[in-house]
Amino acid sequence: MKKAVFSILVSALAIGLLGGLSYFWLDSIKDKGAESDVTGITNFEECEAAGYPVMESYPRQCRAGDQTFVEVIQGESPNLTSKTWAWMGTQTDTGKMIKPAQAGAFTVSFSDDGRVSLKTDCNSMGGGYTAESDKITFNEIISTMMYCENSQENEFSVFLHETPSYRLTEAGELILEMESGTMYLQ
Repeated sequence: MKKAVFSILVSALAIGLLGGLSYFWLDSIKDKGAESDVTGITNFEECEAAGYPVMESYPRQCRAGDQTFVEVIQGESPNLTSKTWAWMGTQTDTGKMIKPAQAGAFTVSFSDDGRVSLKTDCNSMGGGYTAESDKITFNEIISTMMYCENSQENEFSVFLHETPSYRLTEAGELILEMESGTMYLQ
C-alpha cells in the first residue's frame, strides 16, 4: 500500500515538473518571438515581404511586432482627415524611441472644420488645429481630468504641442516633426 502511494506521489511530482518546464520553455519561445527586431520595417510592403501575417481587410494590414502597417492603395493618398491616426512611437533627438505601452491607446482624429479629437491611455481631449501647407498647430486643447497611474498621456501631449510641421507618407503614415524629435502615427 505504501509503495502504491509513493509511486503515485512520484508520478504526480514528475508530471508536475514536466508540465512546469514545458510552460517555461513555451513562454520563453513566445517572448523571443515578441522581441524580434522589426526596426527595419517601415511600410506594408516590407512587412509582407518579411513574412509577417497579413490581414485580408481593405486596405490590407500587416502586423510586425507591436506595429501595424496599412497597404497604400494606388490612387488614394491619405490626408489628415481621412482616418483616425494611432500613435506608433516617437524618436527623440537623443535617439531614444518612446512607444506607447498599450498599442492603439493613443489616437488623433482631425475633422474638416478644424477640430481635433484625441484619446489617450487615460483621458479624452479635444480642441482646434490649423494646418496649412506643411505647418500644423494645435490650440485650445481641453481634457477630461482622470488620474491614471503609469499613463503616458503627459509625454504624448507634450509631443503634440511641440509639433510645428507634419507630412504624410505614401505608406499611409502621419509624421509630426517636433522641435525635439519625430512622432509617428499610422
